Amino acid sequence: MPSAAIGRFQDHLERRGIEGWDLFAVLAPLILILIAEAVFYSASRTMETELFAEVAVIHAGNIMLCLLVPMLFKTSDRIFQGFMLVSVLRLLTIGMPNFSGVTLEWSLLVYLPLLLVLAFLLMDERFGFSMEPGGFPFQEIRGQARQALDSLSELGRPAAAGLMLGLPLGLVGQMALGMPALASDDLGGALLALLAILLFAALAEELLFRRVLQSRIAERLGAAPGIAAAALAYGIMHSGYGDAAALLFFIAAGAAIGYAYRRSGSLTLAVCMNGAMGLTMFALLPLAF
Repeated sequence: MPSAAIGRFQDHLERRGIEGWDLFAVLAPLILILIAEAVFYSASRTMETELFAEVAVIHAGNIMLCLLVPMLFKTSDRIFQGFMLVSVLRLLTIGMPNFSGVTLEWSLLVYLPLLLVLAFLLMDERFGFSMEPGGFPFQEIRGQARQALDSLSELGRPAAAGLMLGLPLGLVGQMALGMPALASDDLGGALLALLAILLFAALAEELLFRRVLQSRIAERLGAAPGIAAAALAYGIMHSGYGDAAALLFFIAAGAAIGYAYRRSGSLTLAVCMNGAMGLTMFALLPLAF
């Protein structure tokens, strides 16, 4: 019976054009990340220094896996790249103060390097450039930037839709979890929250979890596995709250954002949805009440 089930599963994969390496590229890094974040969840509750060190070691192991497997076995590195950056994000955030007066300032230092790496990753995906002399696609990037500026007027509708979808998510999250404010109640604190949460955190997270991870998994395994795997990775990366309810909420929120991104094809909608959720949960509602 098990062999028959395995045979049917293999036939299904063959019909879908899914190779074994595609499954490995999703499952192996995701399992390592889940293990690391389970340890991080425990560390955040107990504040044991040794556990934080274990988290760093496991994520470093995942980075090595994602680097070496494509090189050694001559397989695609597209999905591995996304999961590798998830571990890089955790290694960056391990040093970030948790809910202290400098959390937002530190988040800028965490997400800005990630944004730069994602920018080069996506430029390489689009243009296939090299860093050799004359290999950087300045002309192509200038042309893309000009097109993006010309189409700014078309971003209003997906941005508005994202804000409208994200605000209720943030309201539900704040009511269920009671998150503390990450911004001071003055104008400077509000502007910093807007900059850190919407322009940096939400943009970096959506580029990583939706534009890179979800899209690349969906290319090989289909839309549903892409949404599910990216939502699970996105949600589990909130294990630092040390709250099981928070994990479930952010996994569900990741699935909602992923579904909206899949249906709309708009990264602007996903970024605004994530940003509106974050601003509502960590700035607007906590400061209002």
